[in-house]
Parts: sequence; structure tokens; C-alpha cells
Amino acid sequence: MQKRKLLTSDQELTEKLREVLLAVFESFDADRDGALSTAELQAFARACNDGDEFDEDELEQTRTFFETDAAGGLTCVGFVQMYDVQTKSRPADTWADLTALGCVGADGELQPPPRPAGAAEEPQTASAAEEELTAALGALRASKTADVYDRVSAALRALGRGEQAERMDAAAAKLRDGESS
Repeated sequence: MQKRKLLTSDQELTEKLREVLLAVFESFDADRDGALSTAELQAFARACNDGDEFDEDELEQTRTFFETDAAGGLTCVGFVQMYDVQTKSRPADTWADLTALGCVGADGELQPPPRPAGAAEEPQTASAAEEELTAALGALRASKTADVYDRVSAALRALGRGEQAERMDAAAAKLRDGESS
């Protein structure tokens, strides 16, 4: 079995790894708020580490070094940042995590995590997507952060409104550029 590469020749995460990490993040974001709470992060840790949770020091380091929301939850961006650091320094640990999460196929190819046993298929209906868009727009009114723009963008895409989603993506990118200046 030949494993798919995790890093590009420029030492960046591959697009496939980013896709899988997004799916992993979403599978542990039980309340769908765009961030992993301590409980959700511990569920992730247990799944990767034979039932062991992060200790307080590991949780504090995660909150200190990676992007979090106002409540201290690890954002999707922070989750990818965490894996960027780990993959560059300890790729075997990333492979171990991905394997434990069921994200490595028999052929060594990366794949999204399997649905939990007994989980019903959840196709997003138009009304569910509209509800999410309404909630996301409410969040946008309250806080114009890049993550909230990303949430609105995802809801717009679910409704087939790609052009509007692209405008939200541009606004998020502009905010992120301003943050990094």
C-alpha cells in the first residue's frame, strides 16, 4: 500500500488532505457552530488516541497557538493550522490520526471519515439550508468575522447561490488579509 502524500513539494498541506480535514472537523462539530468546543475536541482526541483525551496543557496550547472563536472553541482554520504544524513536524502522527479516524482507504488513499454507525443520512433540504442561511446572516449581523462570512458562504452554496457565495468568500479573504497585516 502506497500512502498518498500529505504535503506538496512546497511543504504545504495537499488539497486532498485539506478536504479530509474539513470533513473530519465537520464530523466532530456536533452543534454545527463552526468551532470545536472542549467537549467536541475531547471527542476528537478520544477517537484519535485510543480513548485518551487531551490534558489541560494540551488544550491550553491548542487555544494559544491556533485560531479560536470568541468562546475559545477551535475553529476550522485553527484545526487545519494544528494539522499543518503536526504534519510538517510529525507526519507519522498525522497518518496515525487519519487511520484511527477511518480516513485512509485500503489502497492508502485519503478519504472522508465514515459516518458513525447508526447515523442517518442527512441530506440538507432547501428549508434546512434556508434556516442555516438565516442563522448565519444573524451571526453576520452580530459579528463580521471571516469565519462568519465563511458560514454564510457555505449556506449560500447549499442553496445553489454560488455567485453570492463567492462575494462572501471575497469578504472573508479581505478580512483575513487585514488580520495578517
